Amino acid sequence: LFVSFVLLAGSIHTSAIIFIPAYWIYHLQITAKKIVLLVSVCIGIDAFKLTALAISAFMEFFPSDMAKNVQKIWEYYLLEQAGEDHGNVMDGSSRMMIAYVRRIFLIPIYLYFSSYISQHNKYYRGCLNLVVFGHILFFITGILGMDFAGRLAIFYYVYEVLLITCLMMLCKSLGSKIIFYILLSIYGFFKYWYVFYNLDSAYIPYSHIF
Repeated sequence: LFVSFVLLAGSIHTSAIIFIPAYWIYHLQITAKKIVLLVSVCIGIDAFKLTALAISAFMEFFPSDMAKNVQKIWEYYLLEQAGEDHGNVMDGSSRMMIAYVRRIFLIPIYLYFSSYISQHNKYYRGCLNLVVFGHILFFITGILGMDFAGRLAIFYYVYEVLLITCLMMLCKSLGSKIIFYILLSIYGFFKYWYVFYNLDSAYIPYSHIF
């Protein structure tokens, strides 16, 4: 049933098919050390541009009409190398650096408190698996273009909302809860500011459908 609904979503947007493994990823039992190792390997793959090399080799063996989706992915990479910013104010390097810092900063926090929170919330570990897999997707495909990588990973990022909410369980006193809300508000502000600033031409002046 899960796969059927994902395929239905894929009929609207092909990239939704990347969410098919989510059902099994959610139920994986994997240690924090293995997650750190896996994320590190994927960052290395991105750093050495191994994904681009693999797709380039694939394109040499198969005609473009036999691998249209791969051809499209390769075109994303060529646009990225040509400096295409897709309407963003920030350059690709700055956007990628911000994306990396945010992910590398949050992953250790989620992992560090996973044992404690999992004892009180049975859904936390599954959601953590999904979010980490989303980051892995981003790291592996980042060389092909940040917009492309973000489009694939966004299906898994949704669950980060639940992880951040679960961190609230660590706050026992009123003071700690207030501090948490302040930090969360600052984090939310910067995320909104980044979107509006980075794509100001799309939002300022704002035009609605009417």
